Amino acid sequence: MKRRKIKIYIFTLLFFLLSLMFISPLKRHDLSAVPDVSEMTEGDPKRESPDKTPLPTQIPVETPMPAINSEPEMTPDRKEKKIPEVNAYNDGVSLGTVRYVSQLNEPENNGWGKYAWKAGMECTTACISMSLSYIGIDASPEEILDYSSQTVLASTYGIDEITASDLTSIKLPAKDAFVKLMEMVERYESAEENSMSPPLLYFSGNGHYHAFIVIGKGEDDQYLTTDPALSGIHIVSISEQGEITTEEEGYLERYTNNGASPAVINSIAQWQIKE
Repeated sequence: MKRRKIKIYIFTLLFFLLSLMFISPLKRHDLSAVPDVSEMTEGDPKRESPDKTPLPTQIPVETPMPAINSEPEMTPDRKEKKIPEVNAYNDGVSLGTVRYVSQLNEPENNGWGKYAWKAGMECTTACISMSLSYIGIDASPEEILDYSSQTVLASTYGIDEITASDLTSIKLPAKDAFVKLMEMVERYESAEENSMSPPLLYFSGNGHYHAFIVIGKGEDDQYLTTDPALSGIHIVSISEQGEITTEEEGYLERYTNNGASPAVINSIAQWQIKE
């Protein structure tokens, strides 16, 4: 019986040895060919996978919101036209610049005071404050709302130094509002000593209402705007029919039904320093 078991063990061992001789060994991955990603920097020539497919230089991130004082690129003939700086609220009021008022981002730090809870509904109040800041008037959103809980575009909000422009109009047909807007922009750009505020434009579209201020004229039908709901300087097109559109991705989508239909001018306002 012992001899039989020994024969079985010897036979099994011989079979295993023969298998190693005739069956190809498994190929092993050459780990030395895999680069150490943790030690790589952008532009490193080793930054590729073993099959020569380039590895990404960085993880994609969302595009940040525009900076408050960002400006679109301008052609040489645009540089001579009036385009004010747009500064953060905490920078204070400086004649000839716009103090930005955000209605959505940190309203407690944008002059809303006790009205911070309703800042998201007060785009017009934010625009009044921004427009007045250009002509050197320090009127916070809180002070404007203290004077009147309802927005009155033709008001001077108890400020003796200013008067509302005679062009200020409420609920105009869009085409008529456009004609007045053109004159407001001309007055604003040609006024000496920054005595005329940037026009405030109140508009509607897709069942919603909003406001921004027009701080400059671009090429053809383009205008530069500052919007209390989105920091930065934006470019919109305004047709002779008073229709507002934009090619800026993600901007005004709520009011243009994602670009399917234009928004239209509803009201316009402007203020000036008394002579």
